[in-house]
Amino acid sequence: MAEFNVHKWFKNQYLQEDFNLDVGKEDDPKIGAELEAGLGGTGVAEGEGHEINLYPAISSVIPEDTSYVDFAKAVAQVLIEDYGSHNFGKFMEVLHAELGMNESLKEGAEEDLQAQINTKFPDQRLYVSMYGNSGKLQFHIKDDIEPGYFSEVINFIESLGYKVNKDQSDNLFDWDDDRYYYPRIIFSK
Repeated sequence: MAEFNVHKWFKNQYLQEDFNLDVGKEDDPKIGAELEAGLGGTGVAEGEGHEINLYPAISSVIPEDTSYVDFAKAVAQVLIEDYGSHNFGKFMEVLHAELGMNESLKEGAEEDLQAQINTKFPDQRLYVSMYGNSGKLQFHIKDDIEPGYFSEVINFIESLGYKVNKDQSDNLFDWDDDRYYYPRIIFSK
């Protein structure tokens, strides 16, 4: 006889039960402990393979008049308190994919960054070009950029969530017989 998998049995029991989350009722501590044990790596698969349809349970407990702001804040609180910040990026990737937002987010990234740069530094000739998750901000000025100002622009780009490659970035203007080398900041997501 094959070994009896207690964790699998508890998981199946949990999935078969109706969620009864009325206000004032206590959570079943036994089920909570079983789920915590599973999330610790002892039987509940993360990611692909064993998918659980949580939609009916979640949908049934959300009041119809819940605003998207309240819903988003509740989801954020669950992520913070129950999943941890190390899962935020993975969660957002899946969420964006499920909503069909991957392409639209990437398509507008260059224009959005250019608009933010133009707003923050309106008097400069700064041009953004992006390719995938990497990009370049080029100063179309035939002169060196003052180091303090160059650092200010780098700090602004980093404040938007980009990582600046300082080894490839350069605040100096140079030229040779064939072309100009404008000051530039190289960055990635």
